[in-house]
Order: sequence, then structure tokens, then C-alpha cells
Amino acid sequence: MKFGLIGCGYWGQKCIRALEGITGCDLAFIADTDLMKLKFYEKQGYRVTQDYGDILQEDDIVGVLVVTPASSHYLVVKDCLKANKHVFVEKPLTASSVEAEELVFLAASKKLKLMTGYVYLFHPAIVYIKRMLDRHELAPPIHFHFQRKNFGPIREDVSVIWDLAPHEISILLYLVGSMPIDVSASGVDIIGHNRPDIASVNFWFENGFSASMDFSWVDPIKMRELTIISRDKMLIFNDLAAEKIKVFNIGYDQAPVSLIVDQKIIVAAVSIPNKEPLREELQNFVECLNNGMEPLVSGRDGLAVVKILENIESVIKINK
Repeated sequence: MKFGLIGCGYWGQKCIRALEGITGCDLAFIADTDLMKLKFYEKQGYRVTQDYGDILQEDDIVGVLVVTPASSHYLVVKDCLKANKHVFVEKPLTASSVEAEELVFLAASKKLKLMTGYVYLFHPAIVYIKRMLDRHELAPPIHFHFQRKNFGPIREDVSVIWDLAPHEISILLYLVGSMPIDVSASGVDIIGHNRPDIASVNFWFENGFSASMDFSWVDPIKMRELTIISRDKMLIFNDLAAEKIKVFNIGYDQAPVSLIVDQKIIVAAVSIPNKEPLREELQNFVECLNNGMEPLVSGRDGLAVVKILENIESVIKINK
């Protein structure tokens, strides 16, 4: 099965490498505006072009990976769907829910697969946590606390919300399985460019679940953490640690009323399979084209994330 790829920047190059190890996948054509990058891949044996329209004219190419800047997603994906190509597009799906809805409708009307790239949903640790929740191994009500922080890069085209929040929102929706019924948010404009550089977001769900998220691109310490608090257990997922998941045998029901903790807290480190999330994600796209199934992260899922991002921006209070 032949595929094309549009955009061989940082993440596009990772996609090219990941595709090489997927059985039944032939990356036949690469497009980018950077001639130097194209010359490099041409030497590797790939067919290349500066005009992605050349890829869309190839009848034997069935699927296209769109790994371009988010501002271009709507037009590029629309062109691909109009050319009857199945599409994998990196997150976020589009820059607005109106554009996302149009693409979802177009894909459905042409019976084409539209997959949004949320790679964390293929992370073995997140898959493990999802199974725990599905098996009711964490007693509700449950609170999720996400932290994603780093020192740059600072984007000039979007806020810290659109830059850092999409992954956490996709994970939350995947774990909870429903849309929030309420959201609040606050942010701080540190740099003075009329958009938040630090943000905190809170969600509430109909099933009693709740979530909080903290984002910053002006923090000196890089963090990628999820803490899950339940009645009988607690769990920490630290994507930067060697031991990705730790489960604690104590929940908020056992929280001490004083500074003296009588109960011994047992921490269990969980063994996680060593799988590359990006390769698992792209393999899911290839398999869906082979068997006709829906991808794990469909265009509708991508639309849901964009709607929540817009909702956050509509309620956020920005301090300067």
C-alpha cells in the first residue's frame, strides 16, 4: 500500500523513520517546500516534490500523512480528501471547530478515513492506565491532574493553550470517555504578547470525574506528569522518568487528619512494554485502511479537542 507525506520538518522526519518499520506500508512520495530536505530524502531513494499536488495526482497512493504547520491543516487536508485520499493529520486537526467540522463531514461523505495524530493515546503507559480504569481498578470519583511545563520554545502564532494542551485534552477524553460539562481557566501573560504563557484549566464531568491542568512554556524545569487520585489508590505517570507509572496503595479516603501518617504507603512500579508510540499510531492508520475499521483517534475525536480548546479560550481570564 502506497502513501505520501506532506511536510518533512521535525515531526515529519520522525514519521518517515517510523513508517520504515511498518509492514505493508510503502512511503512512495514526499513533499516539502525546503529543497535541501528534499535532496536529502531523494538520496535515500524517495520520490520528492515541492508541490504536494503532485502526490494527490498519483492514483496508486491511497493515504497521505499531513505533517505541516497547524495553520495549513485545513487547506491541505481538504485538498487531500477532495483527491480521494485517506488522511492522517498531526494535531490539532485544524485551527477552528468550523474548519474541523467541514473536514469531518467531507471525509464521511466520501467514505474516507480521517485520523488525527494524538500520539500519547498509543503510549504504553496511557494504554495501561485506560485498562485500569476500564477494569474499575481505581475507585471513583476520580480526579486527574496534568502538568506539562518547559522552558520554550515560545510560539508567536498561538497561545500556550493551543501549543501544549491538545495532548493532555486528548488523553483526558480518552480516559474518561465523555466531554466535560463545565470548564474554567485562568492564565498569565508574562511576555506581553496578549496571550497566556502560563495557564491553569479545570474540567468537570457528568460521571463525577474532574480534572485540572497546568501549562507553562516559561518554566525552568521540564515536566510531563499525570496524577490520578481515587478513593482507594493513587497513580503517577511521569513520562520523563525511567519508571513511567507508580501506583500507591492509598487514596483520599485514607488522607491523614494531621501531619502524622500511621499507614505505610506501598509504592508499586509498573512494568510497561517498550513500544514506540509513533510507530504504533501510524500502524493503526495503515491497519484501518487495510481492514476498513475506524482509527483509534478519528476526525471526530480531533474535532472534540478543537472544540474544547475554543471553549477554554472563550472563558480564560488573562492577567498581565
